[in-house]
Amino acid sequence: MNLKKKNCKSFTLIEILVVIVIIGVISAIIIFSLSGILNSANDSKRKHDMDTLQRNLLFYKSINGSYPTEATICNIGVNCSNLASALIPNYMAQFPTDPDSSKHYQYVSAAGSDFTIQSTLSNSYTYGYSSDTGFFLTANGVCGSANGGSFSSPPDSNLCISGNPSSVTTDSDPDYIWTCSVSGGTTANCTANISKPSPCGSLGDADEDSSVTKNDYSVTYSYVNVTPYPPGADVNNNARVDYDDVVQIYDYLIGGQSSFSGCP
Repeated sequence: MNLKKKNCKSFTLIEILVVIVIIGVISAIIIFSLSGILNSANDSKRKHDMDTLQRNLLFYKSINGSYPTEATICNIGVNCSNLASALIPNYMAQFPTDPDSSKHYQYVSAAGSDFTIQSTLSNSYTYGYSSDTGFFLTANGVCGSANGGSFSSPPDSNLCISGNPSSVTTDSDPDYIWTCSVSGGTTANCTANISKPSPCGSLGDADEDSSVTKNDYSVTYSYVNVTPYPPGADVNNNARVDYDDVVQIYDYLIGGQSSFSGCP
């Protein structure tokens, strides 16, 4: 009997990698599309809920002569006690809720003669209704990808997704801070970490993580007049940790000085 050997062709490593890349691209496209569909559905619900709330509020005033009063903006279903007492259950069985459980619809009516309700859409815009002007859509400031990042100098890009960025300054923590503002919309407050290399050896790196940050400032402060202390905390090199070390690290972080007095 003549047995012929069958030739079985196997995939090469390159072919397998190409298939994996293609699958990854297709998966990313599907996930992105699903995210857009979900955001659209959530925003449609928010707009429908705003319409439902405004119709019930207008009906309430037609019967009672004024709107429920809430002197400051409150979260509907959370702390709008006057609104809840007025509408539930005689006008509404329950309040609609935002599809994102971390967000809430809001209401305000300082004197009962007018009111505003609003929600935050998926793109961070505000959509709502004012009894004075009707439905409105307002763009809001939104922090960019630099928010929450770490930088050795003030960031100058990716500051805002939406809105006009202010100049980048430092606060007392210290951190880099800036705002993203839109005329008529809310202003976003953004923050980034200051992270600098030590100017000499390990001085300034009190927590020994290979960089000088506000945590080193905090650690150094906690070791004032305490022994033993982390070697990096003694930036003036006087064999103890004192308030001068704390001040020097702070000044170095905010750009007030470029080195430490204890550097060679």
